[in-house]
Amino acid sequence: MRYIHSSQSFGYLLRAEALGQKGKNVIGSKPFYNPSRVATCSQNSLVVALGVLENNSVDVAIICDSQSAVCDERSDGRLEVKSVTVNSFCDTHHLKQANHYDEALNQSGYFKFIYKWILITEDYNTVVQEQGTNISHLSIITCKHTGLINTPYLRYLGWDNFSKRRWYVNHWPPKTVEDVFPLMKYGLNGIQLTVAVNSFIHSQWGPFVMKDEHGKYTGMAIDLLCVFADTLNFSYVLVEPPDGGWGMRQANGSWTGLVGQMQRKEADVVCAALTVTYDRLPVMDFASLPYYTEHQGFIYKRPDPSAALFGIILRPLKQIVWFCVLASILLIAASFWIIGNAKKDNLFTNKLWCMQYSITTLLQQGSPQIPRSSAGRLLSSFFWLFAISWAAIYSGNLTAFLASSSLSTPFVYLDDVAEQTDYEVGTASGGSPEMFLRSTTREPYQTIAKRVFNSGDRNLYHSDVFYHLERVKEGKYIFIDYYSFLLFNQSCEYAVHKTNLEENFNFGLQKNSALTPLFDNVMISVYETGLVDRLHLQYYPKKQPLLCAQPPPSGSLRMRLHSMTDIVVLIGGSLTLSAVTLVIEFIVYWSKKYHWCIWWSLCK
Repeated sequence: MRYIHSSQSFGYLLRAEALGQKGKNVIGSKPFYNPSRVATCSQNSLVVALGVLENNSVDVAIICDSQSAVCDERSDGRLEVKSVTVNSFCDTHHLKQANHYDEALNQSGYFKFIYKWILITEDYNTVVQEQGTNISHLSIITCKHTGLINTPYLRYLGWDNFSKRRWYVNHWPPKTVEDVFPLMKYGLNGIQLTVAVNSFIHSQWGPFVMKDEHGKYTGMAIDLLCVFADTLNFSYVLVEPPDGGWGMRQANGSWTGLVGQMQRKEADVVCAALTVTYDRLPVMDFASLPYYTEHQGFIYKRPDPSAALFGIILRPLKQIVWFCVLASILLIAASFWIIGNAKKDNLFTNKLWCMQYSITTLLQQGSPQIPRSSAGRLLSSFFWLFAISWAAIYSGNLTAFLASSSLSTPFVYLDDVAEQTDYEVGTASGGSPEMFLRSTTREPYQTIAKRVFNSGDRNLYHSDVFYHLERVKEGKYIFIDYYSFLLFNQSCEYAVHKTNLEENFNFGLQKNSALTPLFDNVMISVYETGLVDRLHLQYYPKKQPLLCAQPPPSGSLRMRLHSMTDIVVLIGGSLTLSAVTLVIEFIVYWSKKYHWCIWWSLCK
């Protein structure tokens, strides 16, 4: 323990060695201690207090004699105690400057929440008491004049039965640190913290922080906040950010929403579904353990399966695969034609026959005629192997496609969302999903981000989630947001899918806050006792999966009418085309027979 004395006064600052190692003096100059000068009651009280605190692990104690000292702020930002006439300003000034001391040491809340304060004064007035309500542990030594004897009294700040802070008297002289600070074993001693929350209506955002029509807050995070308050012994008042945002960095380096409140030190704790991101870490702290691990997800309205006529035949393979298959048919047909002409294979010198042979081979229909040349047969053998493999892959994909009813759930992964062009994609602004999409360079997220932010439609990142949900109801719209929130809107009409992107929801605190290790210890205890798991089950009870249709018996595949629509249409189109061809051939035949040609070219 170090104490610093400022010359020609009795103003002292006791500091722990840990602070002394930082090389910063908040008050005063050289260390000084002279017992011979201790004569008055206040000075004797100072000697007693020093003797008790000298060899104990008390973090900090401020000692100030208001009868002989006043505090002044120097040009370099430090505070200096100067000798003046009787004035009680020094007491209140030090209490008011608790945050200033923390800023000088690049920390937050240590002088208010952790360090212990002692004021040695002959008068504690209402001003001192009002300022003392901002300090967790504050004791005052007062000398009372009783005739020719000055008797010291030790008072400490505590709580009464009406939840109001008041002074209590303890015996003198103190023998232990517990005698000086009787309430130090009760955590933060009931100090009131400002807790920032971001609340929503029950049906919109849950189950983390919810606010009903009467202004009452509930939710998983609020329940945990009550556990923190009971364990650490503090009260709290809830405030919401004026802009209602979560936290977005502005061009000038400032932040909006909850993160902005932490940056400006307008609140002590953030209790909300706030995500830990690398961008936010330089301006605020987070508890080491999350109370919930969230995933990003997306929701869209299921399309009408009967609307896609030929989709079921073409969808098992991507467009690029179909293009490669068509290119292979043309390439193989051209190769047969070249080989046929080179080897004088009369049948394969006909271009149409080469094309027909390639198509029938791919469809595994075969042909009574095969190439006569060795080169043609070798090419035919490898093409047959390709056709067998392609047919097996296509048949398997088509069967799986019909079994999984992917016509009603065309998008399962974000890669599917990035590749499609029929649906617009949007996300709510001001939150972690928008921050991630704007900052990532990975695929498919970068492609999705370009479609959202470079489309020219600012409504694609509208701040109101209700707006996005309304667009989802209209159809042809995909909304990306937190999976737990989207589950509230899951139904047979809408498809909700979870992505692999994990986000941790933590309690937030000011940068280098003294409360951070305290919250970490409580969070570890919460996990060890299983409270987090019980809260998850309370707010996320296990639900039965949606049964939008009666599932088929095990091992069977139930086909629905709309699954066969395009196949029936294809067969009908083939029959129609065959009928038209038959009519044309019939006309050509009778034209030749009775010499009443309609087109001269058909009669030749």
